[in-house]
Amino acid sequence: SGTRLEAEANRGAEEFILAVQNASGCGSPADRKTQGAPRMVNIVPLLQRSTVGIIYRYLTHSTTATTNPANATQSESAAANSAQTPHNHPCHTYQTLLMPYLDAVTQIRMIILAQARSIWFLLPQWCYRRFSKLYQTEEALLKPIRAFSELACRSAEVGSPLDVLKGSKSHGNNNDLRKIASDAVPKNMRDEAITLLFAGQDTSAATLSWTLHLLSLHPDIQQRLAEEIASVRKREEAQRKADENQTAKPNQNYITKQSTLQMPYLDAVLKESMRLYPVAPFVVRSLQRDLAIPSPSHTCKSVSNNSNHGTPAPSLQPVPPPIILPKNSLACIWIYGLHRNPQLWRKADDFIPERWLTTTTPPNRAHIKPTDPDLSCENKTPWICSEAYMPFAAGPRNCLGQSLALVILKIM
Repeated sequence: SGTRLEAEANRGAEEFILAVQNASGCGSPADRKTQGAPRMVNIVPLLQRSTVGIIYRYLTHSTTATTNPANATQSESAAANSAQTPHNHPCHTYQTLLMPYLDAVTQIRMIILAQARSIWFLLPQWCYRRFSKLYQTEEALLKPIRAFSELACRSAEVGSPLDVLKGSKSHGNNNDLRKIASDAVPKNMRDEAITLLFAGQDTSAATLSWTLHLLSLHPDIQQRLAEEIASVRKREEAQRKADENQTAKPNQNYITKQSTLQMPYLDAVLKESMRLYPVAPFVVRSLQRDLAIPSPSHTCKSVSNNSNHGTPAPSLQPVPPPIILPKNSLACIWIYGLHRNPQLWRKADDFIPERWLTTTTPPNRAHIKPTDPDLSCENKTPWICSEAYMPFAAGPRNCLGQSLALVILKIM
């Protein structure tokens, strides 16, 4: 449910903040006094741990999966650290498999890209599997990925998304599969879990990493965003105090989806971040019919004699025929280039969240001077081009989890 996703996203945010404070030495005043100046921290692995914890707990409804031992309950910590804990204990296994899983996911992305750019991509799959060292590396990396996904399937509580999925006819044998404890998980169910876990955590972690990087480069944007969030939280707190009939809730201080709907600048910042750094820089699609790509319109001048005036006159050559991509061809859509095309986006390489707040007036940004040629009325390039914006791809095979991803991104 949406409420559970909100709760898990808030928990993930708290774990991430605590992990950054512990790693940088910026925790309590006592810690800062004893540890000295803050240390530089690579936040990418910390974000990966937090986001995989969010999606794992959401898919399984498991309470044992924590990315930070400091946030685990006493019984969970004892189970994870006890030498007498059975190997298949959910908490112990999650803590054991988490880092190998994240390392393998990071490396296998490079393997996929390398394979796609090599001769193996053009040869039959059996050639790649038989002769390529890339395939051997890929299989080795898939072991912790499969183990982590199988753990998620076995740990799924009744009523959780994975439990509902593994009880369906398409992914299991109805109720028989629900009785699985330590037996092997069917391949189709394991593969589905691999997809859900990877798509759920990797996209969120990558987008948040780039967003925080961009905010660090633009302190004015960071300040405006912080002020908007603080303003919304202040209004909500005042509303809670004014509502005498509202009972106290454990999560009343959490950021909710309803809260984020009151933060248009937060939405603009995330959109601009995903425009500049889409989590999937390209997608490949199989064409279902012949596709005609018009040749670029151009005018070529050729010299011909003018019998009346005796001066050369230009003549137009016919436009070349369109390029035909045949049915069943693989077409690559370069989303990264599409999002930065200067013919579609004004100041295409600049981080300007304000472009998403208005389509009629230029963004009001301090670093854009009034004399900037991009502000000229003669410049007809739009600030946004919604038809060319596809951070979650587009069409019938777009990202089905984009609504969940946006909730996690905004709350985190």
